Amino acid sequence: MSSSHTVSYTCPYCGKEFEVEVYDVVEASKDPDLRERSISGDIFHHTCPHCQKEFLLMNPLLYVDRERKFVIYVSEEQPPKEMLDLGSRLN
Repeated sequence: MSSSHTVSYTCPYCGKEFEVEVYDVVEASKDPDLRERSISGDIFHHTCPHCQKEFLLMNPLLYVDRERKFVIYVSEEQPPKEMLDLGSRLN
C-alpha cells in the first residue's frame, strides 16, 4: 500500500505557508495513478493554494513495482536500512 504524509511548506514565490501531501512509498501495482505520476515526475509537482504558482518539492520516495520486481529510491541521502531490506525481499 502506498503511504503519504502531510508537511507544512512555505511557498518559494509568495512566502505563505500551507499543507502539502507528499508520498513516502508508491506501490505501483496497487496504485496505477500514482505509478503514472511517479514515472512522469508529476508526483513532485505541487501548486501553491495562495498564488497558484507551481513548484517542485523533492521529498524522498520509494517506488516499488512488485510485478516487475523493480524498486527505485529517490533521495539526496542514503536510503534507510528498512528500505534496503524491502528491496532485497522482492526476489
